[in-house]
Amino acid sequence: MVVEIISILSSIIVAILSAYITISVHRSNSRNQQALIKTEKKLDVFKVIYLEKRQRLDIQLSEFYDPLFALLSVNHELLMRAGPPSSMETDSPNIQQEKREVWDRLAAEVILPNNKRICDIIEQKLHLITSSDDATQYFRFLTHAYVYHVFRDFPHENYLNFQFPQGFLEHVQLKREEIRATMNKIDPQKPNNE
Repeated sequence: MVVEIISILSSIIVAILSAYITISVHRSNSRNQQALIKTEKKLDVFKVIYLEKRQRLDIQLSEFYDPLFALLSVNHELLMRAGPPSSMETDSPNIQQEKREVWDRLAAEVILPNNKRICDIIEQKLHLITSSDDATQYFRFLTHAYVYHVFRDFPHENYLNFQFPQGFLEHVQLKREEIRATMNKIDPQKPNNE
Protein backbone atom coordinates (compact mmCIF):
# COMPACT_ATOMS: atom_id res chain seq x y z
CA MET A 1 0.00 0.00 0.00
CA VAL A 2 2.86 2.36 0.68
CA VAL A 3 4.09 1.74 -2.83
CA GLU A 4 0.68 2.61 -4.22
CA ILE A 5 0.53 5.82 -2.20
CA ILE A 6 4.05 6.77 -3.33
CA SER A 7 3.05 6.02 -6.92
CA ILE A 8 -0.10 8.14 -6.62
CA LEU A 9 1.79 10.95 -4.93
CA SER A 10 4.46 10.75 -7.66
CA SER A 11 1.79 10.98 -10.32
CA ILE A 12 0.17 13.94 -8.57
CA ILE A 13 3.53 15.68 -8.19
CA VAL A 14 4.38 15.08 -11.86
CA ALA A 15 0.92 16.38 -12.87
CA ILE A 16 1.32 19.47 -10.68
CA LEU A 17 4.84 20.10 -12.00
CA SER A 18 3.61 19.55 -15.53
CA ALA A 19 0.74 22.00 -15.02
CA TYR A 20 3.09 24.50 -13.38
CA ILE A 21 5.57 24.24 -16.25
CA THR A 22 2.75 24.58 -18.79
CA ILE A 23 1.37 27.66 -17.02
CA SER A 24 4.87 29.15 -16.66
CA VAL A 25 5.65 28.57 -20.32
CA HIS A 26 2.27 30.03 -21.31
CA ARG A 27 2.84 33.10 -19.11
CA SER A 28 6.36 33.48 -20.48
CA ASN A 29 5.07 33.21 -24.03
CA SER A 30 2.34 35.70 -23.22
CA ARG A 31 4.89 38.13 -21.78
CA ASN A 32 7.14 37.60 -24.78
CA GLN A 33 4.21 38.23 -27.09
CA GLN A 34 3.31 41.38 -25.18
CA ALA A 35 6.92 42.55 -25.31
CA LEU A 36 7.00 41.77 -29.02
CA ILE A 37 3.78 43.73 -29.56
CA LYS A 38 5.23 46.66 -27.60
CA THR A 39 8.41 46.50 -29.66
CA GLU A 40 6.40 46.39 -32.88
CA LYS A 41 4.33 49.36 -31.73
CA LYS A 42 7.53 51.27 -30.90
CA LEU A 43 8.89 50.43 -34.33
CA ASP A 44 5.64 51.52 -35.93
CA VAL A 45 5.79 54.81 -34.01
CA PHE A 46 9.43 55.22 -35.04
CA LYS A 47 8.55 54.54 -38.67
CA VAL A 48 5.82 57.18 -38.51
CA ILE A 49 8.20 59.67 -36.89
CA TYR A 50 10.91 58.82 -39.42
CA LEU A 51 8.53 59.15 -42.36
CA GLU A 52 7.19 62.47 -41.07
CA LYS A 53 10.72 63.80 -40.55
CA ARG A 54 11.82 62.56 -43.96
CA GLN A 55 8.73 64.06 -45.59
CA ARG A 56 9.34 67.41 -43.89
CA LEU A 57 12.94 67.45 -45.14
CA ASP A 58 11.81 66.51 -48.66
CA ILE A 59 9.29 69.35 -48.65
CA GLN A 60 11.85 71.83 -47.32
CA LEU A 61 14.15 70.92 -50.18
CA SER A 62 11.67 70.59 -53.02
CA GLU A 63 9.43 73.53 -52.20
CA PHE A 64 11.85 76.01 -50.67
CA TYR A 65 15.62 75.54 -50.74
CA ASP A 66 16.04 73.81 -54.13
CA PRO A 67 13.96 76.27 -56.16
CA LEU A 68 15.55 79.24 -54.39
CA PHE A 69 19.01 77.88 -55.04
CA ALA A 70 18.28 77.22 -58.72
CA LEU A 71 16.85 80.70 -59.36
CA LEU A 72 19.52 82.49 -57.34
CA SER A 73 22.23 80.52 -59.14
CA VAL A 74 20.89 81.52 -62.56
CA ASN A 75 20.70 85.17 -61.52
CA HIS A 76 24.21 85.02 -60.09
CA GLU A 77 25.62 83.41 -63.22
CA LEU A 78 24.01 86.03 -65.45
CA LEU A 79 25.25 88.85 -63.25
CA MET A 80 28.79 87.47 -63.24
CA ARG A 81 28.91 86.85 -66.99
CA ALA A 82 26.76 89.59 -68.47
CA GLY A 83 26.04 92.04 -65.65
CA PRO A 84 27.10 95.65 -65.67
CA PRO A 85 30.85 95.03 -65.55
CA SER A 86 33.23 97.64 -64.28
CA SER A 87 35.41 96.90 -67.33
CA MET A 88 32.81 98.59 -69.53
CA GLU A 89 34.68 101.86 -68.97
CA THR A 90 37.54 100.59 -71.13
CA ASP A 91 35.23 99.44 -73.93
CA SER A 92 34.36 101.58 -76.90
CA PRO A 93 31.04 103.44 -76.67
CA ASN A 94 29.42 101.00 -79.14
CA ILE A 95 30.52 97.97 -77.10
CA GLN A 96 29.36 99.66 -73.90
CA GLN A 97 25.94 100.30 -75.45
CA GLU A 98 25.65 96.70 -76.65
CA LYS A 99 26.57 95.35 -73.21
CA ARG A 100 24.01 97.66 -71.56
CA GLU A 101 21.31 96.53 -73.99
CA VAL A 102 22.11 92.86 -73.43
CA TRP A 103 22.13 93.34 -69.66
CA ASP A 104 18.90 95.35 -69.73
CA ARG A 105 17.19 92.60 -71.72
CA LEU A 106 18.53 89.83 -69.48
CA ALA A 107 17.47 91.77 -66.41
CA ALA A 108 13.98 92.34 -67.81
CA GLU A 109 13.42 88.85 -69.19
CA VAL A 110 15.29 86.66 -66.70
CA ILE A 111 16.46 88.45 -63.54
CA LEU A 112 13.21 90.26 -62.73
CA PRO A 113 10.97 87.21 -63.39
CA ASN A 114 13.34 85.04 -61.34
CA ASN A 115 13.29 87.61 -58.54
CA LYS A 116 9.48 87.57 -58.66
CA ARG A 117 9.46 83.77 -58.36
CA ILE A 118 12.00 83.91 -55.52
CA CYS A 119 9.86 86.48 -53.70
CA ASP A 120 6.75 84.33 -54.19
CA ILE A 121 8.52 81.28 -52.78
CA ILE A 122 9.83 83.22 -49.78
CA GLU A 123 6.47 84.85 -49.07
CA GLN A 124 4.49 81.61 -49.43
CA LYS A 125 6.95 79.05 -48.04
CA LEU A 126 9.06 80.84 -45.44
CA HIS A 127 7.54 78.55 -42.82
CA LEU A 128 9.63 75.76 -44.36
CA ILE A 129 12.99 77.17 -43.26
CA THR A 130 14.97 74.93 -40.96
CA SER A 131 15.01 75.59 -37.24
CA SER A 132 18.66 76.65 -37.54
CA ASP A 133 17.90 79.15 -40.31
CA ASP A 134 17.19 82.86 -39.88
CA ALA A 135 14.44 84.65 -41.80
CA THR A 136 16.41 87.91 -41.79
CA GLN A 137 18.37 86.97 -44.93
CA TYR A 138 15.13 86.23 -46.77
CA PHE A 139 13.57 89.55 -45.74
CA ARG A 140 16.67 91.35 -46.97
CA PHE A 141 16.36 89.64 -50.32
CA LEU A 142 12.68 90.58 -50.56
CA THR A 143 13.55 94.21 -49.90
CA HIS A 144 16.38 94.12 -52.43
CA ALA A 145 14.22 92.50 -55.14
CA TYR A 146 11.31 94.92 -54.77
CA VAL A 147 13.59 97.95 -54.66
CA TYR A 148 15.59 96.67 -57.66
CA HIS A 149 12.37 96.36 -59.64
CA VAL A 150 11.46 100.00 -58.94
CA PHE A 151 14.96 101.39 -59.41
CA ARG A 152 15.26 99.68 -62.80
CA ASP A 153 12.60 102.11 -64.02
CA PHE A 154 13.65 105.02 -61.81
CA PRO A 155 17.41 104.85 -61.17
CA HIS A 156 18.52 106.59 -58.01
CA GLU A 157 21.66 106.59 -55.90
CA ASN A 158 19.63 105.41 -52.91
CA TYR A 159 19.60 101.93 -54.52
CA LEU A 160 23.04 101.43 -52.99
CA ASN A 161 21.26 101.00 -49.64
CA PHE A 162 19.36 97.98 -51.00
CA GLN A 163 22.03 95.79 -52.57
CA PHE A 164 21.71 92.04 -52.90
CA PRO A 165 22.29 90.55 -49.43
CA GLN A 166 25.92 89.51 -49.30
CA GLY A 167 26.37 85.76 -48.97
CA PHE A 168 22.69 84.98 -49.60
CA LEU A 169 23.29 82.43 -52.35
CA GLU A 170 25.91 80.68 -50.22
CA HIS A 171 23.53 80.76 -47.24
CA VAL A 172 20.80 78.99 -49.21
CA GLN A 173 23.34 76.49 -50.55
CA LEU A 174 24.58 75.75 -47.02
CA LYS A 175 21.05 75.14 -45.74
CA ARG A 176 20.39 72.77 -48.67
CA GLU A 177 23.55 70.84 -47.82
CA GLU A 178 22.57 70.66 -44.13
CA ILE A 179 19.19 69.17 -45.03
CA ARG A 180 20.78 66.67 -47.39
CA ALA A 181 23.28 65.67 -44.69
CA THR A 182 20.43 65.20 -42.19
CA MET A 183 18.56 63.06 -44.71
CA ASN A 184 21.65 60.90 -45.16
CA LYS A 185 22.05 60.46 -41.39
CA ILE A 186 18.57 59.30 -40.50
CA ASP A 187 17.93 55.61 -40.90
CA PRO A 188 14.60 53.91 -40.18
CA GLN A 189 16.45 50.94 -38.63
CA LYS A 190 18.08 53.09 -35.93
CA PRO A 191 15.53 54.62 -33.53
CA ASN A 192 18.27 56.42 -31.59
CA ASN A 193 19.08 58.63 -34.62
CA GLU A 194 16.13 60.91 -34.01
